[in-house]
Amino acid sequence: MRKAIVGVFLSLIMVVNACTVWVLAPDITTSGKFIIHKTRDRAIWRKLETKLRWYPGETAGKLRLLEFGDWMYMNEKGMFIFNTNIPKCKDAVEKMEGISTTMRYVASQCPDIESALKMLKDLVESKEHNIKHTFYIISDHTGAYMVEISTSKISYRKIENGFAVHTNHFFFYDMAHLFIPDEGGVKSAIRLQITNSNLAKKLAKQGKLSEMDSLETSRFVMPDKQYPEMSPFRTTTVCCADYLPDTEYPGILGTLFLTPGPSRYTAAISVPISIGKIPAPLEDGTLGKLSYQVKEKLPMDDATLDKFRALEKRLRQEYVACQEEARKLLKENKTDEAKKMLDENVAKQSDALMQLFKEILAPFEVKDAAE
Repeated sequence: MRKAIVGVFLSLIMVVNACTVWVLAPDITTSGKFIIHKTRDRAIWRKLETKLRWYPGETAGKLRLLEFGDWMYMNEKGMFIFNTNIPKCKDAVEKMEGISTTMRYVASQCPDIESALKMLKDLVESKEHNIKHTFYIISDHTGAYMVEISTSKISYRKIENGFAVHTNHFFFYDMAHLFIPDEGGVKSAIRLQITNSNLAKKLAKQGKLSEMDSLETSRFVMPDKQYPEMSPFRTTTVCCADYLPDTEYPGILGTLFLTPGPSRYTAAISVPISIGKIPAPLEDGTLGKLSYQVKEKLPMDDATLDKFRALEKRLRQEYVACQEEARKLLKENKTDEAKKMLDENVAKQSDALMQLFKEILAPFEVKDAAE
């Protein structure tokens, strides 16, 4: 009996390590700018609400932090940091600093990727913080770094062209020897290959990739039943987000293109990092809860997903138009007007998504009431 319980517990642990991230460099994107992506996964026993909020807690620095879906942080200057979990590492110690604590520490003090990278290096080399082994992407409007880090070592790569994908195992040549392989590591390697292949096929067919292509990759599920949980989208997927930096006004027009809930059961909306008033359904997690209701009622329903796709296409077009109008205002030094316009657009997106959720779930509410 005890062995059975231990076996179940270990199997639950492994599903934690299933986030997938990638960077699309400017030479292959339709916008000519970076696209930084994370598909967020969770432990199956943990209820994770997908909220977007200004981090309410104390931070070590003075920069405000926008937090999405737990463990994704962007500061007011447009520096974005997030991670994927690395389950086992040879130089791990008994007491290590929490990953989210490290990310908040860095993001609250570092306005750009160069200072963030230096701080991570200093934290490892100081031997005072016992950094937990993990993988980070740090990015801003100038570029992106992939960082593999452990308690005793750090290695990083600047992504300058093409695309790069990372999952849940070390694979930089100077870090791979620290990773302790297990079944989760094998699944991580397969998911890495599947995601690479998906992006490569899209790129070969289209020549360039957009944020919509990135979003569709996060929704990809292997049709082969032999690989049930090795695609970017899994039964435990919580949400996804693409950071779309703006080189001209990074602290205002930089945008999170995010799904408040599992990406196959909701539409993506666009939120500028200068957001002042976050719509209540996005801030309190209501949109995420509705997404889970759709998942429960209509699992893997392509017709419903097409409704979300149609909405997000329209919302994205409207946001881009609004963004360009805001840019014109910024050039005229009308910053407050530009921010107000962007906030109003986000509120409209939130309302439109709420309305679609109500339409999709209404038949089930009638049925439940009858029962």
